Formats: sequence, C-alpha cells, structure tokens
Amino acid sequence: MRYRLIGLLAIGAMFQFLSTGPASAACARSQHHLLGTGPIPGGMNWSVTARLKNNGSCRTWLFQLVFSLGEFGMSGPATGIPAGGHIPPEYFRLNARELVNSTGENAVFYGFVDSEGASVTATTTEGETAAIKARLAPSSLRHRLDWLRSFRYFVYFFPASSPIESVSVFNRGGRLLYRARSSHGLFY
Repeated sequence: MRYRLIGLLAIGAMFQFLSTGPASAACARSQHHLLGTGPIPGGMNWSVTARLKNNGSCRTWLFQLVFSLGEFGMSGPATGIPAGGHIPPEYFRLNARELVNSTGENAVFYGFVDSEGASVTATTTEGETAAIKARLAPSSLRHRLDWLRSFRYFVYFFPASSPIESVSVFNRGGRLLYRARSSHGLFY
C-alpha cells in the first residue's frame, strides 16, 4: 500500500511537470530592443525597435517591428511566431511600405526581408532605382535572442518625385531572391 501511494504520487508529480513544464518554459517575457537609429532629412531621427510578448498564451509569441519615422508617424507590422523564437525564413520574405509626408515633398520606404536578403532595390514609376542596404539586428542581440536572427530591416528616405513601383530583394552575392509590385504603397 505504501509503495502504491508513493508510485501514485510520483506519477502525479510527473504528470504535473509534463503538463506545465514545457508550456511555462515557452512563455516569453515582454521585451523591447532598439535595433537601429538614424537621421531623417529635416533634423529628426528614426528608430526601429523589436518587440516580443506572449500572443494570448505561451504557445505562440507576438513579434513586432516598430518603425518610428518622425513626421511620417509610427508603424509596425506584427506576426505570430512559434514559441521558442525560431522563425522559419518564409515569415519574413518581404514586408514593406512607402509613405509620403503631409507636404508631398519627401517619402520614406521601410520594411523587412528575410535574413538572406542583403539589399533591396526600389524602382520608381519613372524608372529611377535606389539600392538600399538591409540591416541585421545588432550582433550582441542576435547572439542572445534567436528571434532576432531571421530578418533584416531597412529605412530609406527620398524626395517624393514619383512613387515606388516595384521592389527586388537580392542576397549578398547579388542573386535575385524575390520581386514584388506595389499595391497602394504596400509590398509583400
């Protein structure tokens, strides 16, 4: 009888560990990490911040990039990612947007690509092109946080003479990875 009670207690403890252990281990504490900053024509600064928190439960996390773009406002795409932070490359193929300021004089093109996408070439409706370097999160953060390894971000300011019509994403060797056309200033 005594051994049966110990056995039942052991089974109960193991069940409790298995039913709560992995789920609680996968919970993410709310995090904010500054990825980069730079000047905006006209004197202000832009910044990009990565945010992470639980997405309603500990089974998935909510990942968001917040672009603070001065007079252009704040914007940030968000997506659910697997708990643990390992993000499949297809999550970040391309997500970009073009905005024009209130005077119609300046524009910003910003977004993110997967970690293989080293540069983004934007082509306007007038055929002008701009090669934009996509940046990785700082190495100190990438080494500690798996969820910051799967993408690169970019921010590019330019005179708003003509809108961006198409975007091409290239790897470090110059191989075309992906191409997209504008859908009302959005690129996917």
